[in-house]
Amino acid sequence: MRRRVGFLFQRPHLFEGTVADNLRYAESELSDQRIRELIALARVPQALIGADAASLSVGEAQRVALARLLALEPEVILLDEPTSALDPTLTEGIEATVRDLVARDGASLILVSHDPLQAIRMGGTVLLVSEGRLAESGPARQVIEAPQSEEGRRYKERRYDADS
Repeated sequence: MRRRVGFLFQRPHLFEGTVADNLRYAESELSDQRIRELIALARVPQALIGADAASLSVGEAQRVALARLLALEPEVILLDEPTSALDPTLTEGIEATVRDLVARDGASLILVSHDPLQAIRMGGTVLLVSEGRLAESGPARQVIEAPQSEEGRRYKERRYDADS
């Protein structure tokens, strides 16, 4: 079951060794070519393949952890704030990679995000959770832009107040 479900934590967890070692931790038989492909998908610079994982920035480590997850070719992908440590350009790239993977392989995706615009970009069904309870669910754009529940409306108001 562990190989069919990939989980990416909000704070990346890498193992001792190099970037390549971390990918081979997920799949010991990975070829050098496949490692290059995976880190390219996760927007990791090729020059970091041999770098010590402990020397990476948080954003680099997050992308290496994503590449390690991709090595498993999971059927279900669980992402907890996967782009919180990334700049907007890298965020868009990671979102595109995940959307492509889901479309190409038919993987199921559960993504936790506090970014309503990210929820809209990723699409699908959004579950709005408030105080540990499901407040609303539906198409991303509807839940974010035209909420039906009181909790959803309060969330939208707080979001727009914070943006102004």
